[in-house]
Amino acid sequence: MITKNHLIFDILNVYRSGKQSDDENISERQVGFWVDNTRALLVKRELDKENYISSDLIQTIGCVELELVDASECGCYTVGCKILKTKKPIPKLIENSSRAMLTRVGPVQIGSTPYALIPYERAQWVMESRYNIIPKSFLHNGYLYVIPNTPAMNALKVISISGIFESPEDLSGFNTCEDGTGDPCFTNDSVFPITNWMIEPLKDLLFKNNLRVEYQTPADNLGNANHDIEPNSTK
Repeated sequence: MITKNHLIFDILNVYRSGKQSDDENISERQVGFWVDNTRALLVKRELDKENYISSDLIQTIGCVELELVDASECGCYTVGCKILKTKKPIPKLIENSSRAMLTRVGPVQIGSTPYALIPYERAQWVMESRYNIIPKSFLHNGYLYVIPNTPAMNALKVISISGIFESPEDLSGFNTCEDGTGDPCFTNDSVFPITNWMIEPLKDLLFKNNLRVEYQTPADNLGNANHDIEPNSTK
């Protein structure tokens, strides 16, 4: 398993030719940003080619807090009807040609039955139906909504959400416990959500499209008061 910090260190080590410098012209944060963007590009290409979703790409927010709101807030129901909504916006999901890559919404307990995932356009008809046997969930304006199937479910406080997110680091704003005292759902030392075969293509694309520009950007490498400019690399 590889972490984001492992990837950043490996990429910078190649870029520096194994040498450390106190006058670094590229930051770890910048490389991390490129890593996320390049991973998202590779994942989108793969999802457009195949229906299979590798579990290596999926991240889980284990404890997402909910609040009960008026259903008219989501723009499709009459005032007075209640619906559950996440307190925070959900990190942006990667999309293929047909849908956002939300893979599971359900109770936080492992092995529990997940809720049905439906498009926003179907939500009104589900809410009005008397045959809402299992809870339904849908995305709208960055938030996730849950349609309860029993009155008792209105008291639900937390759910678990899994999917393929554009920026794994966005999950750092969520914690693993309801009271907010748990570990962040993602840090740069967490397992990075990428398949093994994507790692080398990610590095190749990053060096070709991003670090190549850094190599060619002029810099004052002489360090004198004259600000003499010379290329970062002779390549």
